Amino acid sequence: MRRLITGISLIGCVSLYQGQTVTIPAGYNMLLTGGGAGQDGLPAPQGTDVALEATLTNLRKDIDVKVWSASGEPLRGFGLGRRGVATVYVGPGERLLVSTDEGRDGKVKVTYELAPLPQAAEGKTISFVLSNPTLSSIPLEVPGVMNPNLSPKSESGVALQPGQPIYWTPRKGARTLIYRVPDNLMPGTMLDVSDLLEEAKSTKSVRD
Repeated sequence: MRRLITGISLIGCVSLYQGQTVTIPAGYNMLLTGGGAGQDGLPAPQGTDVALEATLTNLRKDIDVKVWSASGEPLRGFGLGRRGVATVYVGPGERLLVSTDEGRDGKVKVTYELAPLPQAAEGKTISFVLSNPTLSSIPLEVPGVMNPNLSPKSESGVALQPGQPIYWTPRKGARTLIYRVPDNLMPGTMLDVSDLLEEAKSTKSVRD
């Protein structure tokens, strides 16, 4: 079981860190934002009552990114490969954690910005995997949750609600809807994002 340690503390909603780099000890959960006492009696950073967008740049090995509720319930999460970039929504009272497996320490650069509150969402989430088997990064947008940049030859675990759209966001051109999470998606399903992207492009070409 991973232990929980303190990373970056936010003070109110004014002093937001820009480009702070932290090291994640191997096999640990590192709490970047949140409030209250952590597991094993370790202190956690002061909380914030505002919504934040945290942009994470992974500088070393693969890491897991997780958002928990104030009561310690997992809300959403995904894997982020080396040199991957993702923007994560952290709501009021929520906790942002990053972790590594056993072995080499991880390192991540974190930048915070204030974010608008999304519409409240209730209901179950489904855990599944986004796979990028290609040799190129695939930029995505999951509105109100994260903007992951899937690294080449990588897999990213996510937990999303049914109906959640996933967009491809090319550097040039408009974003394109490539997937909407169905109610009957089996937990643990592996989705090949490159296939979803090709299908969306083909559909768009036919329409055009």
